[in-house]
Amino acid sequence: ERGDGKSQTIANLIVNAVTQGKTVLFASNKVTALQSVQQRLAALGLGEFCLDLSSQRSQASCASVAQQLARVLERAFRPGSGPSGDDARLAELRGALDGHVWALHRVGPLGRSLHDVIGRLVELKTTPNAALAERDATGLDQGTLLRRLFAIELLAQTAKAVEPVAGHPWQKSTLASLGLAAGWAVDGRMRILSALDEAAAAGAALAAAVRDVATLVPGFVARTRGQLAALGTLCSLAATSPRPGAELLTHLRTAREDEIGEQIALIRARGTGAVETPRDPLTYLALAHRHRALATEVDDAFTDRIGELDAHGMWSQLRKWTQSMAPVRYVALRGARAQVRELAVPLAVESDEAMIVALEAVMAERAARKALLAAAEPAKRWFGELHPDDLDALDLPRIDAAVKWSAELRKAFDTVDVIGGEPGRTTAWRALVAQVAATPDTADAITPHTFAQLAGSVARWAPSIDMLAEVTGVADSAIGVGEDHLAALREQIETLRHSVDALPAWVAFHAARQAALESGVGPAVAAIERGDLSASELAGAWERATLLAWADAELAAPPVGPALSHFHGSAHHAHVAAFSDLDRGMLALMRSRALARLAERVPKAPRRGAIDEPGELGTLLQVAKKPGTLPSLRALFAQIPSLLPRLAPCMLMTPLAIAEHLDASLPPFDIVVFDESSQLPIAHALGALVRAKSAVIVGDSQQLRPASELPSLLDVSVGARLPEIRLTWHYR
Repeated sequence: ERGDGKSQTIANLIVNAVTQGKTVLFASNKVTALQSVQQRLAALGLGEFCLDLSSQRSQASCASVAQQLARVLERAFRPGSGPSGDDARLAELRGALDGHVWALHRVGPLGRSLHDVIGRLVELKTTPNAALAERDATGLDQGTLLRRLFAIELLAQTAKAVEPVAGHPWQKSTLASLGLAAGWAVDGRMRILSALDEAAAAGAALAAAVRDVATLVPGFVARTRGQLAALGTLCSLAATSPRPGAELLTHLRTAREDEIGEQIALIRARGTGAVETPRDPLTYLALAHRHRALATEVDDAFTDRIGELDAHGMWSQLRKWTQSMAPVRYVALRGARAQVRELAVPLAVESDEAMIVALEAVMAERAARKALLAAAEPAKRWFGELHPDDLDALDLPRIDAAVKWSAELRKAFDTVDVIGGEPGRTTAWRALVAQVAATPDTADAITPHTFAQLAGSVARWAPSIDMLAEVTGVADSAIGVGEDHLAALREQIETLRHSVDALPAWVAFHAARQAALESGVGPAVAAIERGDLSASELAGAWERATLLAWADAELAAPPVGPALSHFHGSAHHAHVAAFSDLDRGMLALMRSRALARLAERVPKAPRRGAIDEPGELGTLLQVAKKPGTLPSLRALFAQIPSLLPRLAPCMLMTPLAIAEHLDASLPPFDIVVFDESSQLPIAHALGALVRAKSAVIVGDSQQLRPASELPSLLDVSVGARLPEIRLTWHYR
């Protein structure tokens, strides 16, 4: 029969049940519903096996019903074997046709069937074909697809205000928000303009300071940020010059401290000798520290008159007799001991051994002083104003600091770029030394203010760049990029100053860009940034690329791929035609099979003229031929409880007719089917429910409820959470 509507579904259910030997009671308080199903059953040839006792026939006589049942006995045909058909071929064709439909309309994790995707791709055929699909596009689920599509649409919407993205003045900004929109126009805008102005002023001051330093020390290269920072460090040191001699800066070598120590140790051991005159600043300074330590040792042991003592003579005499016998030692050293003690600090050198050590210090101190005085002239050139005429007034910590400063200055100079190669570097170093060293020829040229000005400009410029990066969101490394940093900075600041009002649109785009990257649509973000696609094309192009990748993978992999790869139009239509022919034949065959199965359960009719047939069969025939034998249908059914379900396995009745005609003592039906259950009060349905082993309740919750205040059968069933099956197809 056509369609799969409610009535046809009920008829199909009844046919399936009765052909399996089950009994069915179909109940509805609407006679039209009973008649609709009865008509469908009659069209299948099962009308005589279905006893219709709806309201129009409620007054039917006991004899007429008995006669209908008796006719079933007479007309039931019992074939030797059931009809047969080509079931295997029909199943094969159904499988082939259903496999194609299943593959095309199967809805997987993406939430769309292949048919839906192909239809959408047809709609997107005019969009650009760009490689925007991600690697995981073939395995997307519905939630991920929708999230990415939303992110792409938001990205495209915000990109319209900033196209072309690659050339936007704020392209390097990574600000994700501007705070409160109302506060941006005043506070945010002023902060950015203030930072731009400060960076511009700091850059201009630095450029001027670089030019000033170049007049003093030519050849410095100050174009990149690294070169400017290195030059700032150098100028910071140059501005704090301790004004050493020029030769200290040009003759810095490693001090020979070990050699000096050995020379002094030999003098103390031998009681004689000399220290080599220093030939470089660091050796001189090392010897000066040794001399200062020796002088302190001498001052701790002797008074200022120690210069009057023949230290070598006293030391030799003490060394000669100190190991002799006590009387001899006393006589030999009495005079020497007296001279030493006369010039010694009280109680400082009481023993002979202490005198020997103290006298060794005196001899070593005099040798060191002699060597230092011999180098006084070059030391004046090395240390300049730091070296006084009086050796004892030498400020060693200050000279140490000057030496350290000189080494740091040289190290800082080595990090600065200079034009002209090694000759140019040598020239620049000499020029720098001339500016920071204190010599009579260059004293007037010292201009620490110029170096301090450049160092201060660098100290101002670096924080201004940091602040600009903070308030604009432009990375520090993206500010002033180019071969000439200050020129690039000046140009960039000018561009940003004229584009401040375009920043909110860029911030909105950047936030959408970050969301898109987090959702996993990196290729689309790269495409809009490169300018490969316009904002109006982006969403469609991404969806097309993603769906194409998914469809290609779906067609290539099982189970969809094999089901569609062998599809051929002509063969498909031939299969449809063959299936239609076999299906029509199968419908007729199924009717015959159903009738045959029902007929097999009908007892054989008695011989014509036989009226004394015993048992239930005899009772039925007697009532059919002699009306008035039994007073009612209820009595008739009570007399044939075993025969009735064999002759009428399906009965169609209203709830009232069920209560009237079916005694509760009759064998229960296997299934009771209710139609229009939303219109049937639960009280009216109880009689049918107790007369069956199971129930199928059909109803529509959208229909009006019965006028009675009692709940409907459908309401009670839904409230009891009985298993539900919904009708998913309807021929209308």
